Amino acid sequence: MVNLRLDLAALRKPKNIMILCEIVFSFFCAVIISAWRGEHGTGVKTYDKGSYLLFLVGMATCLLVAKLIVLILKLLELHPKIPYFSVFNLFLSLGMVFLLFIACIMGSVAAHNHTLNAGVAFGWMALGCLMVEVFLCWRELRKH
Repeated sequence: MVNLRLDLAALRKPKNIMILCEIVFSFFCAVIISAWRGEHGTGVKTYDKGSYLLFLVGMATCLLVAKLIVLILKLLELHPKIPYFSVFNLFLSLGMVFLLFIACIMGSVAAHNHTLNAGVAFGWMALGCLMVEVFLCWRELRKH
């Protein structure tokens, strides 16, 4: 039987703070860009380079879901029971850094509206937090 005790003290660790920031920033990135309405009078969402922005929304959503699962596993203290969890988290984060970096560049090219620029800025902030988390994971694994 699994003991499901919530460890809120784990939220004070720097890696978990970075994960929380990634979740918040990627949420705002996805919501701001998704909620933007076109200015063509039709009320229908229109993007000049919609696939670029939608790729950024997709990557922000993937980051949000993946890191939410990682954070829940850490808070429920289930991560020690999963073999090579830290290595998996490091490689997951490295892949997300690469894809989110490409998505942020494409989103920056496509953004031409102040509202969209705010959404792309949250994407860049999520990428920055993700890169810090990758460094912290690598440094922790290097100690072992």
